[in-house]
Amino acid sequence: MVLHDMTSIDAEHIAYTCVQAHFGIMSKSTWSEKDGIFSYLKFYHAIVSLILDATDKKWKNELLKRWNMYVVCPSQAFKCSTNKLFKGNYLVTKMDVSMPTPAVRTRL
Repeated sequence: MVLHDMTSIDAEHIAYTCVQAHFGIMSKSTWSEKDGIFSYLKFYHAIVSLILDATDKKWKNELLKRWNMYVVCPSQAFKCSTNKLFKGNYLVTKMDVSMPTPAVRTRL
C-alpha cells in the first residue's frame, strides 16, 4: 500500500518527523516557528544537513534503509511474536527483526 504516493523516505521526511515529535512533546498548543529560543526551522535544516552531509556513508545508508523499511514497507520490516511480557505497568512485546531494536513498550 502506498500512502500519498510516498515510495521512499528521504532526509527531509526524517527531519519533518523529528520536528513534529519535538512539537508533540512540548506544551505549546499552537504551531509557531519558534518555541522560546528553540527554532524549528534551524532544527529541521540541522537534521537534513546531518543526514545529507554525513561523512559516514554506511551510517547514512543504514539510517535511510531502516526508515524506509519501517515506514514504507512495515509489513516486511518486522513481525511481532506472540511472546508478550508484563513488566510493571508496561506490556512488552518482543519482536523478530533483522537489526537489534529495543522491545516495544505499551503503557497499560
